[in-house]
Parts: sequence; C-alpha cells; structure tokens
Amino acid sequence: SMGAPTADPASRDALVRRMQSEHIPPTWEANARWDRESAWGRWKDLSKDFGEAWPDLPVAYELSRVGLGEIAGPMVNAIYIEIGKYRRSKRVRRDVAKWKASGGKSKDPDIERKAAAQDIKLRSRDWMAVFSGAGYPAQVSKFATDSIPFRSMGREDDDARRAWTLAYPAAFSPHVWRAGWEGGVDPLLMLSIMRAESAYRHDAVSPVGALGLVQVMPATGSKVAALGEFEGFRVERLLEASVNIEIGTWYMGQLLERFGPGHFPLAVGSYNGGPHNIGRWLKAKVGADLEDFVEEVAFDETRNYIKKVTRYYAIYADLYGGGAPVLLPGRTVTDDPTVINF
Repeated sequence: SMGAPTADPASRDALVRRMQSEHIPPTWEANARWDRESAWGRWKDLSKDFGEAWPDLPVAYELSRVGLGEIAGPMVNAIYIEIGKYRRSKRVRRDVAKWKASGGKSKDPDIERKAAAQDIKLRSRDWMAVFSGAGYPAQVSKFATDSIPFRSMGREDDDARRAWTLAYPAAFSPHVWRAGWEGGVDPLLMLSIMRAESAYRHDAVSPVGALGLVQVMPATGSKVAALGEFEGFRVERLLEASVNIEIGTWYMGQLLERFGPGHFPLAVGSYNGGPHNIGRWLKAKVGADLEDFVEEVAFDETRNYIKKVTRYYAIYADLYGGGAPVLLPGRTVTDDPTVINF
C-alpha cells in the first residue's frame, strides 16, 4: 500500500487553498532540539576556532551570512568529509600523537590540520546545527535522522512536528514555491521528489548524468528549456538550485497535465520511468484500481519510486499542508500523450 487514503472533493479544495496561499515556510522550524540563534553560534564558533586549519571555514561563514548557502554548504561538507577521514585513520592519529609529543614545534600545515581534526568533538546534533547555519539541507536532514528518534516520537505534538522539519525541510522553499505556483504543481510534491532524487543536494550528479536537486537529465532539461522558453539555459546551470527546480517543476506540471492533476502517482512514475512507458502500461488498465496498477508497474525501480515519493508526500503534507492530506485517486484514467512524451 502507498499509505494514503482515496481522494475526495474536500481534498481537492484543500490542495487548491494550499496552492493559492502566499505563505512560504522557513527551511526548518525552531524546536527543543534546534533554534536558529544557537545554530548560528555553533557555526560561528567552528569557523572561528578552526579557521586557521581550514581557511575555507571563515570564507564559508561569510558566504552563508549573505545567503549564499549553495556555495557555503558544499565547502563545509568537503571539510567535514576531510575531518572524518583524519579522525578514522589510525596512521593519522599516530602521526599527530608523535607530533604533539615533540612539542608540536614544527610548522607543518598538513599535520596541524590533522591535529585540529582530532580536537573537534562535535556530535551529530552539533554538526546538524553547523550545517543549518551554513545552509546545506542535505546534511541537516542526515544528522537530524541520526540524532533524533523520529520513529518513537511521532508527530502529534507541536514541538515534535517542528523537529520533523529538520529531517523533512522545506529546502530551497522560495524557489520551490515560486516554481510550484507558476507551474501548477504542489510545492510539497516537488519537495518529496527532491528528497527521493537527491536528498536535497543541489550539487548532486548521478552515475547516468542526471543533475541537481530533482535530478534532471541534460537532454530533458534542454527539451524543457526549449518548450518552456527558458532564457539563458545551459546544461551546467542545472546545478543551480533555482534553474533545476524551475525546469523540473515545469516538466512535472506537464506530466500532471498528461495524466490528470489528481493522478499524481502516474506523473511521479513518469518522472522516473518515462511517460511513454507509463502510458503504454496504462492502455490496458484504464479504470483499474490505482494501487493495483502501481503494483503491476513493470520496472521495479519505478514501482518503488512511486511508493517512496507518495510516502514522503504524505509526511510533507502532514508537516506543511495546513491539514490537507495527500489523497490518492481510486482508479486510473486515460492519459493524453499529446501533452508531453519524453
């Protein structure tokens, strides 16, 4: 089961109200485990205390202060990966111990950086705060998942619901909401696709060459840019959050139009497996129970993708939807391949 009840007229009205709302949520909501002020304090302290070992840290801090998390986040992430490598290496620990035993007098930036890595004692919760300050939702979600017992806490009380936003952020919300309004796509659906495709990494590149937050293939991006008359498009710009979201949302809007706005699981399956495949399988199954149709999707990856995105969508709707749940249509319908077929 995809875990969502069947659609009704009230759910349509609720979705329309959500789409017409001008409210853009913050990336994360303050709760007992995180607040912006203390997060910025941890981020500032790290950049100040270890800026000599990693000069990129204070640079990233200043970039994040002016809202350039798309640049700052990956810089901090690269340093985090390096720190982890040094902390796990027995050889590095031996070299650092030997250097410290000698009084640490020799000026060697490499060994000093390795020694600094041993001195960083941040827990998952601290790193979560650092990455929220740096503006990198991918790692905030990862560390929140590692440090907060979501399975046991539920989403019943307000503080718990706000804590869930750390794992399910309204990532890049100004871009997502603007593109959703313009393309007629629920922003919460695009966030669900973003989580499934890249786990909020705007710099993600897949083994097959898909790029960015919602993993747009270069050929698809070029076709969408031409059809949608997006000016100044270049394939490399798919690694820019705003461009990637705009292109991906326009494409999803067309898929929703092909299969019908209420039949988002078919559009989601098309986003992964291609509308021509979903359309081909649908021909003999018009009027079939939707969940039965999904279970019979020929591609394992696409079938599991539909279920995963639907599950994420239900959580996003619960957190940000203002009481409007994700509701599934009961049966499949005829699609219109003249809308879009790539």
